[in-house]
Amino acid sequence: SYRGVRVEVVSLRSMTSDSLINVADRYIDLEMIKDDIQKTSRPIYAYRPLSDLSLMDQHDDR
Repeated sequence: SYRGVRVEVVSLRSMTSDSLINVADRYIDLEMIKDDIQKTSRPIYAYRPLSDLSLMDQHDDR
């Protein structure tokens, strides 16, 4: 890269050109760090029911 400029590329190898990887100071393939950055699944959030539906009914009657 140019003098005084550092270029780091983080991407999927299949989506990145060889020329970009060659000019980058550092290249990180997302596939290689997938286990470190992958979102983990969480339990599904259960929504609480509305405490008083009659307030909504009154609003709709206007």
